[in-house]
Amino acid sequence: MKHWFFSTVLAQEADRELAPELDLSQTNLPALTWNELFQTAIQWTAVIVAITTFASIVYSGYLLITSGNDPAQAVKAKTNLLWSIAGFLVAMFAYVLVRFVFNIGGALQG
Repeated sequence: MKHWFFSTVLAQEADRELAPELDLSQTNLPALTWNELFQTAIQWTAVIVAITTFASIVYSGYLLITSGNDPAQAVKAKTNLLWSIAGFLVAMFAYVLVRFVFNIGGALQG
């Protein structure tokens, strides 16, 4: 267990040294490696997915509350809620899988 942790940390440090930095001298952005840029993009994608899921769940709740005696509207709301939660779970699984592969790839480089 200890060996894996140290090899992961050393691989990440080696990756920072070997990965070329992006040329952002014409902008106000900080210099990033491709690895850092990719990780930032993945994190922002996860945030956008979470916000979209929250909005979809709120919309489903609104549909369910305003359905009244209309069973078709209630079914639509429940279906939307089910697919919102399923989509969120798939997106989170994909996020975990990408992070896992990223960490394994970093460990294999070092």
